[in-house]
Amino acid sequence: MNQIDIKQFDTSSSLHIRQCLGEMLVSDAFSASPRQQRLLQYLVDKAISGHSESLKGYTIGVEVFDRGMDFDPVSDSIVRVEIGRLRSKLQAYYGVEGRNAPVRFEVPKGGYSLRITFHEQVTQPIHHADEGKPSLAVLPFANYSVDHPNTYFADGITDSLIFELSNFSGLFLVSRQSSFAYREKPLRTDEIGMQLGVRYLLEGSIQRADNRVRITVQLTDTLSGGILWTERYDREIENIFALQDEITQNVVKMLRIKLTPSETGKFGHEGTTSLDAYDKLLQGLEQYWKYTLTSVDQAIRHFQGAVVHDPDYAIAHAWLSRAMAFEWIMCWKNDDEILERAYEHARAAVQLNKYLPHTFLALGWVQLWRKNGPEAIAACRNAVALDPNSADGFMFLSMSLSSMGAGEEALEHMKVCMRLSPYPNPFHLYVMGQALYVMGDYAQAISVMERGAALSDMFMPNHFFLCLLYTLTGRHEDSRKKRDETYAKIGGRHAPVRPPWIEPTLMARHEALVIESGLAYSNK
Repeated sequence: MNQIDIKQFDTSSSLHIRQCLGEMLVSDAFSASPRQQRLLQYLVDKAISGHSESLKGYTIGVEVFDRGMDFDPVSDSIVRVEIGRLRSKLQAYYGVEGRNAPVRFEVPKGGYSLRITFHEQVTQPIHHADEGKPSLAVLPFANYSVDHPNTYFADGITDSLIFELSNFSGLFLVSRQSSFAYREKPLRTDEIGMQLGVRYLLEGSIQRADNRVRITVQLTDTLSGGILWTERYDREIENIFALQDEITQNVVKMLRIKLTPSETGKFGHEGTTSLDAYDKLLQGLEQYWKYTLTSVDQAIRHFQGAVVHDPDYAIAHAWLSRAMAFEWIMCWKNDDEILERAYEHARAAVQLNKYLPHTFLALGWVQLWRKNGPEAIAACRNAVALDPNSADGFMFLSMSLSSMGAGEEALEHMKVCMRLSPYPNPFHLYVMGQALYVMGDYAQAISVMERGAALSDMFMPNHFFLCLLYTLTGRHEDSRKKRDETYAKIGGRHAPVRPPWIEPTLMARHEALVIESGLAYSNK
């Protein structure tokens, strides 16, 4: 085994380390331990950047474990305890899942510096666990439009490219959630590639003026830093659909993505010929991603506008269904008729286009909340079969399985979701916590949901469910505090989210915990 000094890491070695780290973080040893994930990722970052030797307990306590500036590592043992746990987890991982891992991490006793060793000299880095698959992230295109100051159009084009490329099973594509985390971040392409665990980046800019659109795209190899392909398009806005297909085809060609016979026919299925419908869809997506009561309501209005302009626009029906269901799930709207209307739009979407993964995704999501578990699971399985890069698809499938009591399979699908989305959002952590809860691993479920709650004060499911978990594990004072915090955030004692449970035992336990926790809840 050749030990490589931390100062010798070149771009190739660094990328290889990052990708092995990514595989480790979704392993059984680490996937349900967000605190250990964060610590290990931090130590790897410092090692690669050459700052590992200067690490102190105080710095780790403040930067990793969110201790205040008055943190005293002598009286507060969190760093020593967590470093000890990390050593044990690394030993467990390399004893079973990682026994053939080409890269090994070790924290020698007496310090916090991470030692990284290779079992053999690395000449060709692994870019994804599936051999032969190129790995790609599509970064948000810059908006240079003068008379269209909103970013919705540029973001929408980026979304469309992600949606189209995501359908190809011969490509590993990082999720929108993680790609958009790099908007306007002043990082080099090799740094972004290492952090996302991908070799290639697609980026560009958009300038829209009157009836014309100018798009510049660039495909970069983050290993060499070389530009594989660049192109500048200047077209009439009415040709935007054909232009997106042309860009997608060029990416497929340059990356030599292997297409199945069915995938070769996926080009040219933009779904509408109405520019007005498409524009409404993009405006709706911009609002939906904000996940607030006001923004989701605005998104619904835009999606409805898209359907009015083109009643046969399948993806517009799918997003309308998803947004309407979300309003109902979050208890922003309490009329059960809303969920039934969402179901009708999801059914319409599937009938209009049975080859579009988002239509099955919407159907599975709505069926879950209509308490039709087998139908929800079947629809979500169809979605991920059509789109193997759909982080949302694996998340919805996981949630559907958890609701029926299948925690272990649910957790496996969330591991896939987390690999596709290296920067998990609060929703991802909520769903992973549910799987752990169903499996009976309450300590890990609490740890995961606490991480989700820390990421967002306003995504209520993590906060609400933590009240129940604290009560379940006898932490009644923590439950009371979290309950009062939650009610203060939502402005009253009312339900902040509906329960997903379909399996009777899970639902009965949920209702009992709600009562014991002193929470108000409507099971309608």
